[in-house]
Amino acid sequence: MKVCIYANCQGIGVSKFLQFLPQRGDELEIKNFENYKLIGGDSREGLKKSAQEADVFIYQPIGIGHGWLSTHGNEETIMSELRPNCLKISFPYLYNDGLWPFYHEGTTRNSEPFTRLFDNGATLQDAKIIYERGDMFFDMINRTKRSLELLREREKETNISISEYIAENYKNNELFLVQNHPSDEIFVSVVRQMANIIFGNGFIERRLDFLRNDNNFAELPGRYPIDQYCVNEGGIKYAQPEPNGYYHYLIDLAHADWLNARSNLKH
Repeated sequence: MKVCIYANCQGIGVSKFLQFLPQRGDELEIKNFENYKLIGGDSREGLKKSAQEADVFIYQPIGIGHGWLSTHGNEETIMSELRPNCLKISFPYLYNDGLWPFYHEGTTRNSEPFTRLFDNGATLQDAKIIYERGDMFFDMINRTKRSLELLREREKETNISISEYIAENYKNNELFLVQNHPSDEIFVSVVRQMANIIFGNGFIERRLDFLRNDNNFAELPGRYPIDQYCVNEGGIKYAQPEPNGYYHYLIDLAHADWLNARSNLKH
């Protein structure tokens, strides 16, 4: 059975767990294509050929603005390459913005509390002291709620749903390693749903729970540390805060961004 996966880096995790289905995984010939690389200009020929041959097409929806790479509509898009009897399974882009006080994604995200401190005259050292003292507020609960609301919206057009599982379990279990890299527990839940669609309801994958490797069998890069705000403000219970220089480094970056913004205002 030929499976074509067309998704962001989360497709890597789906591919690895599907391959390790203990009862039927060896029946699957899986090819994975990362959508952002194709959007960035990588050759489309491999995806086109795999889609044309696929018995199962697993994908994350891509907007119509991306032309042939879009998954919306059947004319002149990747979807037009699929055979009529190809089984299509869609799953949502998985992202949670609220599990850490702030983080780096191209730039420092959710660092507005530091911007306000610097605007009010705090030095870089002042900001680090206030952070360590536990006197800051990052609106983590509301950010998590907004992330879940956006996920529920995305799930309206996908076969796979995971938002309620996240809402019920994110405080007690590590479900994300970074904002857009799910842990094994998420991938297990997603692949269970996919396996039921591919092989039929009642499919049992007895060993999936035992495949975990430090909760990152997918080997996706990155893992943000847990600090006091994750626990005290965000309500995380699966880990305790540990001293880590990561957040001090991000405060340095936030201060540099603030200085650059001030400099640009003067010009």
